Amino acid sequence: MEFFWSTVETINRNECKGFEHFDTGHILWLVLFVCAALICAVSYKRKSSAGRRKQRLVMASLLLLDEMLKYVIVTMNGVSVTHYLPLQLCSICIVIIILHGLFTRGDPSQGISLYAGNFLYLVGLAAGLSALIFPSWMVLPAFANMMSIHSFTAHILFVSYIIMLMAAKEIRPEIKTIPVSVAALILMAFGVYWFDLAFDMNYMYLVSLSAGSPLGPFEALGDYRIGYAVILAGLVVLLYLLPKLFRFNSR
Repeated sequence: MEFFWSTVETINRNECKGFEHFDTGHILWLVLFVCAALICAVSYKRKSSAGRRKQRLVMASLLLLDEMLKYVIVTMNGVSVTHYLPLQLCSICIVIIILHGLFTRGDPSQGISLYAGNFLYLVGLAAGLSALIFPSWMVLPAFANMMSIHSFTAHILFVSYIIMLMAAKEIRPEIKTIPVSVAALILMAFGVYWFDLAFDMNYMYLVSLSAGSPLGPFEALGDYRIGYAVILAGLVVLLYLLPKLFRFNSR
């Protein structure tokens, strides 16, 4: 447990081996994710409105504590917090979920919550699942390092949050929200890209690819970032247009 509190920047990679894609540790985390998502979705769907609000509050609080622990560990290691600002796409979604869980009191499928929920549905679900399947922290041990545990648990919590709202139909896919979600994502990307260039960072992986990224094949097209547009278009078709077409044809 010598490297339990190390970060990606401080761990001795010669003495401490991380994990690999779909090795035993990675698969075990994915199994835990599936179990957590199912438990959260089933329990949430069965609860009353007050019970659902309490469950959202609990999960948002757990995410907040998980994020606070991250900054404690980073500070302990003497690493600049600049490397851990909430500017990754998953981190942005986590902030949205914390605010959603702590402050949504009425129907989560109405008002501003409708747009927040659809952003999480279109962008957050894919981002969180991608991070769990293609983790960028594989230099750390899967279970014998707190930052690795944090990375898995934070993504499990936030994806499970989205899934439980979908199970209760409190995230209602609305085509009218697509332009808002896409515009918000583009504005975020421009802002983060400027920050990356100004401070030599790689938030949202807009400057360079992470190891094992599913965007790798798009490098053959000249710029892997083309993959973001292709994937986003595919998600719009898969999550919004195809279900609507299926419902229309089934009438």
